[in-house]
Amino acid sequence: MLTLIQSPSSYPVGLSELKAHLAIDVSSEDDRLNALIAAATELCEVETGRAFVSQSWKLTKKTFPSGKLYFPKPPLVSVTSVKYYDGDNVQQTFNSGNYYVCKSTRSQGWIEPVSSWPTTYDRPDAVEITFVCGGFAAAQVVQAIKIICGSWNEHREGEKDIPLAAQRLMNQLKTGAYV
Repeated sequence: MLTLIQSPSSYPVGLSELKAHLAIDVSSEDDRLNALIAAATELCEVETGRAFVSQSWKLTKKTFPSGKLYFPKPPLVSVTSVKYYDGDNVQQTFNSGNYYVCKSTRSQGWIEPVSSWPTTYDRPDAVEITFVCGGFAAAQVVQAIKIICGSWNEHREGEKDIPLAAQRLMNQLKTGAYV
């Protein structure tokens, strides 16, 4: 299970950048345009399986895997903590010196133990890993957000379909299945 801990504080496309793209020069539209930017960014993240703005998440699992533990929402920026419930059902912190972290902007990041993962208590939330992801927005997603916002701005009350050009840009960034 994934739980959002800290929401993004900024977006790949700024308000002034979107206003220039849409040729809007009044401030009365700012709140609505900011809402469009947030919604379009979230849509792009869902469609691609990536995080484009820095955010913190908690990944909860029943057990450690037999090898590498992959993270959703690439790119992985850092692993804040790895906690688990031991055989006595007491929460412990797995020392960061006991695992390797592999980060990548192109694919999922992962961690793997130096020797082996600890044994966990039998409970659905036995493993809790807090991590930071996002912060890298490729040119394709910046343009896709602008296109989506432009379409939503033009068709305020109509259907909110994803324009084909934006869909093609996002398709270039889609990640594979998560392990």
